[in-house]
Amino acid sequence: MRIAHLVSTFPPYRGGIGNVANEYARGLTLLGDENEIFTPDYEGKGTISDQTAGFKINRLTPWFKYGNAALVPQALLKLSSFDLIHLHYPFFGGAEWLLFLKWILVRSPKIVLSYHMDVLGSGILKLVFKGYGKTILPLLASTADGVIFATREYGESSLIAPFVREKPVYHIPYGVASRFHPRKKSDSLVSRFKFSSDDKVLLFVGGLDRAHHFKGVSLLISAVGKLKMKEIKLVIVGNGNLIPHYRNAAKNEGLSNQVIFAQGVSDDELPDYYNLADIAVLPSVNRSEAFGIVLLEAMACARPVVASSLPGVRVLVDNHKNGLLAEPGHVGELAEKIKFLLSHPELREEYGLNGFKKVEEHFRWGPLVQKVRVVYQELLKKRA
Repeated sequence: MRIAHLVSTFPPYRGGIGNVANEYARGLTLLGDENEIFTPDYEGKGTISDQTAGFKINRLTPWFKYGNAALVPQALLKLSSFDLIHLHYPFFGGAEWLLFLKWILVRSPKIVLSYHMDVLGSGILKLVFKGYGKTILPLLASTADGVIFATREYGESSLIAPFVREKPVYHIPYGVASRFHPRKKSDSLVSRFKFSSDDKVLLFVGGLDRAHHFKGVSLLISAVGKLKMKEIKLVIVGNGNLIPHYRNAAKNEGLSNQVIFAQGVSDDELPDYYNLADIAVLPSVNRSEAFGIVLLEAMACARPVVASSLPGVRVLVDNHKNGLLAEPGHVGELAEKIKFLLSHPELREEYGLNGFKKVEEHFRWGPLVQKVRVVYQELLKKRA
């Protein structure tokens, strides 16, 4: 099969959607399929062949860009020769061109739509996204030959759900890479951050740019401030233009010496950060958080987690079994859950082991990529 993956962001940009597309392309290439990535060229990298994975990354020069939205009409011409196009939604400025493919081609590629998340926004963007959801989103749904959700719970309550009831719908979760596994705490990180044996390390991993404002980092900083526990060290791993804002929030809470921003952490280094943590926290505030791959990464390293109780996230976190769920946006409850786990080391160990077992049984990438490939084969067989 010749497969094109159309995605708004792609590594080295850190974001779950691009990481999923990357794992699909890598896994499917190993299974013998030809894969190409089509993504906006935000940094002037151009077309790149990934020598290690065997697929091509086409970075398209945007005619216009705003945040992670990019107008790339040239994608229309480049995608016509593939057997199948895998659209990773949302991709504002890229997805819409697929609406024209079936008009201009006698034999157009099959289109699979991975619906990663509802886009909500705030202020004027909230109105824009709401209008998009009522006009363009139904058209994209009608164009798709099949739709993939990471979880049934999120899919059935998503904004696109009313428009795909007559479509083949699949529920295939995202996975976690094999490099994430339990290991000894990194002596170099302990030394770098000057941690003592009494310190309790909370870890947040995620985008720190405006596109990921929903991750709830300010909420987490406020929760740590509310606890007033000097032994807590909050390590925030990520890059983005909101870092000065979060630094200021930490300063206002009197936490400048307790909040550590770790920027430029590589994929190879990231497992050491998870294994450094006593608890990994995902405090997202709304349904723009639809899954939480970082939770799987933490669980794969046998770390207990505290996360917001959101559709999709609840599929990963079994409350009081591998972690704790808190009401989204509630500072007091988030602080309470963190304090409870910090006070019960035996439960942290039990939850961590339970999470590790769950990942090993259900969330490694290999079997999940094979399920995606079966979806492709079924849709192409229908055309034949």
